[in-house]
Amino acid sequence: MSPPPERPGGAARIGTPRELDLTTSGVLLARVRALDPGAGPVEIDLREVEFIDSIGLRALIEADRILAERSVRPRILVAAEGPVQRLLQLTLLDHTLDVRAE
Repeated sequence: MSPPPERPGGAARIGTPRELDLTTSGVLLARVRALDPGAGPVEIDLREVEFIDSIGLRALIEADRILAERSVRPRILVAAEGPVQRLLQLTLLDHTLDVRAE
């Protein structure tokens, strides 16, 4: 697996599957775990996600926990306006996690 591309400012951006659920949440977590422990800021890109279930939400929380243990700051979820961003708002994860609309 190749390392995530760097964004301007040195942030690594991790892509996600179109559906973040029981069958694909492991892909996201594997990408997060594969990051260099000394990585700088990390963005998890949710712009292409069309569906998230409770397991997918749990994977986002777990990814944030893994990055926090590595003292990676900031940890940002990038979500397009739409159903995914609305789900993050309904579950109040937009208050717990750093979510930015893009």
